[in-house]
Amino acid sequence: MINAWRAGNVALVNAPGTGIADDKAIYPYVPDVIRYFLGEAPILENVPTWRMTVPDERAWCSTTSTAWS
Repeated sequence: MINAWRAGNVALVNAPGTGIADDKAIYPYVPDVIRYFLGEAPILENVPTWRMTVPDERAWCSTTSTAWS
């Protein structure tokens, strides 16, 4: 796709890489990103997000998921 774009054969609506900030896997890190790049605390609270790569968070989700249904 990038080669076709560079050759002028296709048009892109969003620049390459802009979707990364909307990736659900990024949500837990958004407050830290704000603090790092802006040097200030986030104004809004983050959406609760549990990372399945963190054993404690994965265990919590697996034991409480029946309460959500």
